[in-house]
Amino acid sequence: MGLNRSYVRSVATGLFALSIWGSIAWAGSHTWRINEVFSNSDGSVQFIELIETCISGGETGLAGHQVRSVANIVNLSSLSPGTSADKTLLFGTANLTTYGGPAPDYIIPANFFSLTGDTLQYTPYHSCNVTTGSVPTNGTSSLNRAAGCLTASCPLTVALNSPKNFAGVSSPVTAPTCIDNDDDGYGNPGDATCPNGSATDCNDAVASINPGASENCGDGADNDCDTFPDCDDSDCDLNPPCVPTVSQWGMAVLTTLLLTAGTVVMNRRSGHRIPSL
Repeated sequence: MGLNRSYVRSVATGLFALSIWGSIAWAGSHTWRINEVFSNSDGSVQFIELIETCISGGETGLAGHQVRSVANIVNLSSLSPGTSADKTLLFGTANLTTYGGPAPDYIIPANFFSLTGDTLQYTPYHSCNVTTGSVPTNGTSSLNRAAGCLTASCPLTVALNSPKNFAGVSSPVTAPTCIDNDDDGYGNPGDATCPNGSATDCNDAVASINPGASENCGDGADNDCDTFPDCDDSDCDLNPPCVPTVSQWGMAVLTTLLLTAGTVVMNRRSGHRIPSL
């Protein structure tokens, strides 16, 4: 007896729908959370770590989702089936390995998020607010979800950074904390991680002004950052603009003599004893 063709079609349709539903259910994406956030003081070294929180191998359907800040977006790709359980995804600046960290799974630009206020999101399932001072910037510490917390609203703690990529490679980052806006090797504030040491750059907007520069004795600026500009700086004592001419010396001597004479006359008139010269 042959099978009813209508019945066969119904079974086939049901199996097809079941397979599609199973694929969708298996390729989930909702259990990933922002786990760790790191930045150095000028934002040139940053990373964000996502973690799969439910030890589920099926949370691989990341295509169409994003990791984003207010100003920047990274579009995600799906993972191989069955590979997501307890895994982490690392989003980091290209120089992360230079400072000891593992290779990022996704490269983000410097200052991907702002240290003065931002919202980090794994869309649409999780977000993390960054406020001024909330992310440590000492080059070694990071902002972390509390250990063992699996909910979307975990308390945040500060700890030694520990980035881990999808391959499971983990190593801490030691990032420079030097803020050197004019790229002259000196920071403001001064920092030992700056290329030219910890001296403070008194003008971090002009590369020719820094503690290692020579004083220009006629431009009105404190070029070497010792608080003495131009002829007030002892470095300029023998510099022509700062050495008095003969006529200037003469005027100085004459002025001194006149002041001395005036003092003598006044003392005589007042009856005060005139000290011997």
